[in-house]
Amino acid sequence: MIFRSPYPDVGIPEVPFPQFLLHRATELGDQPALIDAPTRPTLTYGELADGVGRVAASLTSRGLHKDDVFAIMTLNLPKFAIAFLGVLSKEQTLVEAYRFQPVTSWPCTRRSMDFRIL
Repeated sequence: MIFRSPYPDVGIPEVPFPQFLLHRATELGDQPALIDAPTRPTLTYGELADGVGRVAASLTSRGLHKDDVFAIMTLNLPKFAIAFLGVLSKEQTLVEAYRFQPVTSWPCTRRSMDFRIL
C-alpha cells in the first residue's frame, strides 16, 4: 500500500550531499551541528566544515581519487560525520565496518572490494 502525503513533494537538490549539508556552515559557524546525547561533545558547523575540508585534503594527499573505496571503522560519535562527509566530498565510496563485528560480517572484505585505506 502506498501512502501519499497531503503536502507537496520536497525538492531534492542536484548537488552532492556534503555540499548540500554544509552550504550554510559559514553562516551558522559557532552553532551546534552535531551533539552526542550521552556524553554531550558537540561539533559546531564551523568545526564540521573545517574537519571535512581537512579530511578531503588528506585523502587527496594520500593519493585517493574519485571512485576509490574507503573503509572506515570507528565508534558512532559526532566526529564520524567528519570522516564520512570528507570521503563523500571527494566522490569516493565509503564502506562502514563496526569495530565489534567480526570481519566476516562486514558488508565487504578486502578480497571482495578493493578498498585502499581502512
